[in-house]
Amino acid sequence: MEASNARELTRAWVPVALLTALGAILRFAALGQQSFWIDEIITVELVSKPLLDMLRALPGAESTPPLYYLLAWFWSRAAGIDEVGLRSLSALAGTLTVPVCYAAGRTLVSHRAGVIVAALSAVSPLLVWYSQEARAYGLFVLFGALSFLYFSRALADPSTRQLGLWATASSLTLLTHYFGAFLIVVEALILLYRHRSRATWLATGALAAVAVAVLPLAAYQVVHASSRWIRFVDLAGRIEEAVRQLLIPSAQSIFAGAGVAEGAGRRLWPVAVALIFCALAILLALGSSRERRGGLVALGVGSATVALPVLMSLAAAVATDGRGDVFLYRNVIVAWLPLAVVLGAALGAQRAGTLGVVAASILAAASFAVVVHVATTPRLQRDDWELVSQALGAPDGQVVLLSPSWQIAALEHEAGDLRPLGRGISTSQVELLVRRHVPSYSPAVESISLPPAFEQVETRELQNWVLTRFRARARVYLDAADLGVAPPEASYVPLVREK
Repeated sequence: MEASNARELTRAWVPVALLTALGAILRFAALGQQSFWIDEIITVELVSKPLLDMLRALPGAESTPPLYYLLAWFWSRAAGIDEVGLRSLSALAGTLTVPVCYAAGRTLVSHRAGVIVAALSAVSPLLVWYSQEARAYGLFVLFGALSFLYFSRALADPSTRQLGLWATASSLTLLTHYFGAFLIVVEALILLYRHRSRATWLATGALAAVAVAVLPLAAYQVVHASSRWIRFVDLAGRIEEAVRQLLIPSAQSIFAGAGVAEGAGRRLWPVAVALIFCALAILLALGSSRERRGGLVALGVGSATVALPVLMSLAAAVATDGRGDVFLYRNVIVAWLPLAVVLGAALGAQRAGTLGVVAASILAAASFAVVVHVATTPRLQRDDWELVSQALGAPDGQVVLLSPSWQIAALEHEAGDLRPLGRGISTSQVELLVRRHVPSYSPAVESISLPPAFEQVETRELQNWVLTRFRARARVYLDAADLGVAPPEASYVPLVREK
């Protein structure tokens, strides 16, 4: 009996351990390869403050709850505030997500489905990307996965222990990202429908209390935080991107800091829709009753987690002229696991046989290929501010014109010797730094008018940026008025680099 149990344990966890190791390699190996991008700079600036100062600054600087920043503050004191140190918290969370995905797939469907889901999570381009970012999303995925795992267990065993674990994991999810509420509400409704016990009502009530506690902060951040730019991006395009990112292997978009054009790969969303419908057809045709039941529950949770905020955004577009529209695929990233369980249930169905395993292997291989392609293709990565800063040369009083202007914090973080042009300066060198692709909410780049003394002497491509250098034979006095800059409407901002 003991030998049989050992073999069963080996069969269950050896592949999961190997997949977790693969997930760790993909997340940690290139952790410092890319510079902090503009969103991560917000995290850096916050966790660099004393703890109480960080908590005071958080509501006006961010649109998420404080849990990630509290953990990142303590983590950074041990690991450091550079790219590797600060991002390693997300990388660890992303690595731990792999075995949780296995456990959720096994609990809801089968061991075979769990292994497929674990494999997909280990190599998912979406999950790997956000496991390499100093933002809340890696932790959000982990806590959301734990919530879904304990929800799955509570469906079969609505004991006080399982419901308590679900309520705890769900509370952590909500305290990491407000959009966790959509996942939790769907899970709570299903649990209450299936089990109207006192323990279920208590667990749901505890979650409701947590939600009420964070509601004032959420309301303040909706008004004051920086996520209002989202409503200026076409909602239909954001929905299509969410479908694509959640269901098929995809490189990241410009909204995640990648250096690709907005809408790149957008036409692939029908492929993602076709994939989920094929999985559903396979599940209904070949799945056992348990496989069908688990897959359909996962489909309901995953699709509702995406659909509810879409409906909220549509309502906001009508009622408030879009001011409450904050739908973006990364905000519903916790829907990835339930949707992956649907694929795992279909491709891992016993009656799908070898064909299902082959299809799952192809999907995992495609995901791995995309991860490797992104890691080896600079234009698909976050902006390389170290490269840009080095290309600017030694600080000798030159004027730098940066477009889009809202990228200034990232350049200042890397260069460290910039100030606004303000009162003006006598200079013989002007450098125009323009990003190749900018989101639709950025103003179009205006033509730059320099005094006749300046001549273009060089143009260089710097990963996601183009640097154009102008020189004059003698120093010329320049101020903002000479450049036609009218902040904050101008698409570029004039800066000075001085020793």
